[in-house]
Amino acid sequence: MKLLLFFGLVLSSYADPLYRLFLPDLQDPPHPLIEDLLCHPLFSRLHRVAQLSSLKFFFPHGNIHRAAHSRGSSIAASIYINALNQNSPPTSRISPLQSLAVQVAALLHDIGHGPYSHVFQRAYSSHCPPLKPWSHELQSTRIACHLFNELRLVSKYNLPNDFLYAVCDMILGISPRRHARKYGASSHFSSYVIFTIVNGDLQDSLDVDKFDYMRRDSRMCCHPSYARIVDNAVCEIILNSRILNDRIVYSSRAAPALAVFAHCVYLNYRYLYYHPHAHGLNLLIHRIFEELIPRHPHLFNLRDLHAFLALDDNLLDGFSDIHPDLQSLIGRFHARIPYLFLAYRDLPDSSALNNAKQAFLHALRDSPYIQPYDYVLDSCHFAHIIRNPLHTNILRRVVFYDLSDPEESFFLFQPYLQDLLNSSPSELFFSSKEIYYSFAVPFHETCIQLRLYCTSQDPKKSALLLEIFNHALPLD
Repeated sequence: MKLLLFFGLVLSSYADPLYRLFLPDLQDPPHPLIEDLLCHPLFSRLHRVAQLSSLKFFFPHGNIHRAAHSRGSSIAASIYINALNQNSPPTSRISPLQSLAVQVAALLHDIGHGPYSHVFQRAYSSHCPPLKPWSHELQSTRIACHLFNELRLVSKYNLPNDFLYAVCDMILGISPRRHARKYGASSHFSSYVIFTIVNGDLQDSLDVDKFDYMRRDSRMCCHPSYARIVDNAVCEIILNSRILNDRIVYSSRAAPALAVFAHCVYLNYRYLYYHPHAHGLNLLIHRIFEELIPRHPHLFNLRDLHAFLALDDNLLDGFSDIHPDLQSLIGRFHARIPYLFLAYRDLPDSSALNNAKQAFLHALRDSPYIQPYDYVLDSCHFAHIIRNPLHTNILRRVVFYDLSDPEESFFLFQPYLQDLLNSSPSELFFSSKEIYYSFAVPFHETCIQLRLYCTSQDPKKSALLLEIFNHALPLD
């Protein structure tokens, strides 16, 4: 009876309402190895780390935790692999052992995130020496190694010796050349395609991480009709994918879904993930971590995984510091008073971004009343747009298998894109709610935005900063 109760609890902890009706016939039941990982305190810690950082304070249902996204990514991996195997020739199919490795990598890919996720990563990375960079993916691989060693999972489940190495490389991402050197002689992991399913960034490709966070975040923070559009796009992409020549390729039937998905990713980045007011609070949190990390190195020794257990979103809620400036910052965070968003400019490329920054700083020199600590000039990069292949782009290397030229690029396949690409830009920046009620919002020309935030709570300074910004960077 106790065993049945425990097994029921494990299943309920793995079950996810987001996937209850999403391609259920393609889902694998949780492997016992997955259950072992789900029950560990280092994974449970993710329940206390927000997926969307400070957005949880601005969207009523935005309190998504990293544990839900990690579980969902693992479920999405099983769905995607089973769909690929159904559509692919026998010689290209992914084995059960490979599938398990991908699902484990998906489950653990975010386990290394610190409090408030990417905000902490940005602050902590700035304190690392250039030759020893830090990322949450690197921390995730450290934790994965610790879990496998502590739980003796390789021997317990009779796994090959390179299983853990493969899981870590699936989390980090690995280039084809390095994969060939490392796994060319492997009996189980010589196929490169399985290393792109969790983290496809090195190949500018789609992956289950993107599938899950787009579906989950849209479901919880956006209009239900918009969430259904994202769901349908992901479903069509998955069902029209196959493996050919050790890469994932798509049927041309998926072209509309690919265009819609890329469009929705862009919209989510622009209007949700970089929500202007939530980003102002993120900048405040970043400033707090910038001050905290060098003052309390014992708290932020990330190699000490026992100490890492305490690094979650509750850290700042109960924290006090004797330094008055830091006390003021933490008090402002407790009051949820973000840095004040003043203005923005959309820019075409990095060169234009640098020129805009210099123009503003040059204009600022004539105003001694404004000090450097009174403002933040921040750039936001809305990746994954499809108009310009020079920028990070999840469709840049999409290939269709059922066209006359098997290597034909997505950018040459235009029929489903003209209505989007020929539209004039629509600016609904201050109404992120409206953007999700409109299904015909066109692509923007740019993926870079320069923003001005006022850190001072003096209204005279904020008014002067806005005036200088508008004078230095007039609207066309």
